[in-house]
Amino acid sequence: MKDKILKYIVPCAFMLLFAVAAWAFWAFVYPAHLHLAEQLQMFEYTTQYFLDTAVKPAGVAEYISRYLIQFFYSESLGPVVMALLLMVVYHSAMLLGMRMPHKDAKPLYVSFLAATIALVPAILVWAFLVSMDAKLTMPVALALSLYAVSLTDLVTRKVGNLVINYAVIAVMAVILAFAVGSIFVVYVMLAVVALCCKLKASGTIHFNKLLYCILFALILWFAVDNIVAYVYPYPHDALTWGGYYNRFIFITAENNVSTWWFTTGSLAFLLLVTRMKQPKAMTYVAAVAGIVAASACAVVVSKKVNKDEEGMLQNIYLMHMERWDDIIERSRQSAPATSYEQAPLNLAYAIKGQLADRYFATKQYGISGL
Repeated sequence: MKDKILKYIVPCAFMLLFAVAAWAFWAFVYPAHLHLAEQLQMFEYTTQYFLDTAVKPAGVAEYISRYLIQFFYSESLGPVVMALLLMVVYHSAMLLGMRMPHKDAKPLYVSFLAATIALVPAILVWAFLVSMDAKLTMPVALALSLYAVSLTDLVTRKVGNLVINYAVIAVMAVILAFAVGSIFVVYVMLAVVALCCKLKASGTIHFNKLLYCILFALILWFAVDNIVAYVYPYPHDALTWGGYYNRFIFITAENNVSTWWFTTGSLAFLLLVTRMKQPKAMTYVAAVAGIVAASACAVVVSKKVNKDEEGMLQNIYLMHMERWDDIIERSRQSAPATSYEQAPLNLAYAIKGQLADRYFATKQYGISGL
């Protein structure tokens, strides 16, 4: 009874701590990046706006992300929305692991392991969003893909026919390819891994069926990717590697791909480990591996934080909100180091009638500062 209660308490505690950490980061360390995202779009509650967005690659995920971004206008609400989004990504990964326990595995072991390793994709997405070029489309697409794996497992669990299982995965892959974009490959790989976990006899996976599953996943990825490329008049590389998850579509998609594959690898490890009869030592080894991986991802987040960039965007946000006194006060604490920081300060001086007296009080950066 105690283990069954702890089975739900442990993941809830992990999710709560993760959400609080995410909220604190976006509220106190990186708030201006959220304001920039909001300033670059104008969301509309119209049918035509939805249709114009939905017909693009990853259209459904894009529409959801734009809906969420509009709340970044509020200085207090933006970090809450971002924390909830990251928590949803975390939950989608953790749910997938908790749905796959072996009948002999303790529920507490499975929930702790899932809560630990699910931190990896959640923090990878966090690291992705630190970039000024990143859009919310990718985390929304990833969460929908991971929930789709759990849904597929729910559907195929009652069907023993392997061909029907393949058909369900293929249909879902096509739907996701158009709804959430090229990240559907994460769904394909994890859905096939989940299927392999069922193809066991006397504790051993049938290797011929395992080979068929891998071959099926590769063929399905190639086929659906080419169907999408045929439908959309976009560069094939951008469609394959998710260029539309970035604001500038021609920028390198290296961050996208690394996030996908590390997510796939960590969750595939989780699915396979939870299906194996392991001694208690394996429980600790797997949990330590998850903690180390999550810590490494957290270091990646800290390395990507750019305080100079955040300071520049903070001035632009204050200018957007017409908080001229705050801009002047910030310049007293930290002198502008670029024309992008100097321009809002000069405008604040002009609005407050102080430009003639203070224009030469700080270093100017040429005509671009004006």
